[in-house]
Amino acid sequence: MIGNDIIDLKLASRSDRSLSPRFLNKICSTKEIEEINNTLDPQLLVWKFWSLKEATYKAHQRRFNLKRKFNPASFHCSISSKNNAVVQIDEFQYNLNSEITTDYIHSYVESGYIDLGIYSGLKKSRHQIISRVGELLSIPPALIDIKKNENYVPSLVLNRTDKTLPISLSHHGSFTAFLIPLIKS
Repeated sequence: MIGNDIIDLKLASRSDRSLSPRFLNKICSTKEIEEINNTLDPQLLVWKFWSLKEATYKAHQRRFNLKRKFNPASFHCSISSKNNAVVQIDEFQYNLNSEITTDYIHSYVESGYIDLGIYSGLKKSRHQIISRVGELLSIPPALIDIKKNENYVPSLVLNRTDKTLPISLSHHGSFTAFLIPLIKS
């Protein structure tokens, strides 16, 4: 089970809607809005909640092969530490990690042993991701592609075989992030 999201903080900081009551009510629970109103950096917390919820949505959608329907206000975040949180969707709980730098927030669902990467610049990111996967799997990058299914969930396709591997992709502003599960051998 994988899902990740990245937020370009420079781009997000230019959004004047992030603290508007209308926007907050669309994406946050009453408890989360209260937390936002009581923090020293409300905009950062808004985007952290968004990132946590988006990463969880991707994992939940993949897990149950759901059509796209993102309703972030129905997801409930509980931040347990600076880098860890739990997000609940209905009766399902997801454990997440978050990394916050001066440039981005990257949140992802914990799923055992994983490989992840963050790249700056969208033009090269697809090539970099495919090259990284080729390295990990000892497969020439020319034999790897990224495709989305009917629900827009991405997978790595290993050409000339029937194999597909899950991948979670996220793009925002200057950043692309990916997450793939790895099998320990």
